[in-house]
Amino acid sequence: MTQLFIFLTLEEIGRGGLFDFGATLPLLIIQFAILTFVLNVILYNPILNVLNERNEYLLSTLTQASDLLNEANSITEKYELDLQTKRKQIQADLATSEKVYKQIWELELQMIQKECDAYVTKYNTYLLTEKENAFKVLETKIDSLGVQILGKLFGNQL
Repeated sequence: MTQLFIFLTLEEIGRGGLFDFGATLPLLIIQFAILTFVLNVILYNPILNVLNERNEYLLSTLTQASDLLNEANSITEKYELDLQTKRKQIQADLATSEKVYKQIWELELQMIQKECDAYVTKYNTYLLTEKENAFKVLETKIDSLGVQILGKLFGNQL
């Protein structure tokens, strides 16, 4: 077993080890440089250009959106102020129209009350005249009945 270990260590110490710098190292460095250049030209630069254009588009869209939002906010504030003034004006108009309609209603109520009073007085006078006429008719009938009763009572004796 020790002989196998010595054999393996001798084998590694020989030529082609870890730090054997030959012509392959500069060739690998050149290959790496060419590969990075090609990747930059073919892949990375177009992707970076697309990303930059997208970022510029997003920034321009965001500025337009913020401008539109500011304009919408100013228009909203303007319309809210207009709406508040209109509401106040409508409330004032409603209050005045309510007062006018209340006055008209009171006047019409007074007119109806006067008409009702006139009708009641007219009907009361009609009822009084009818009552007086009925009393007169009743008095004449009572008088005639009284005379007839007296005639029947005293008629035999007279």
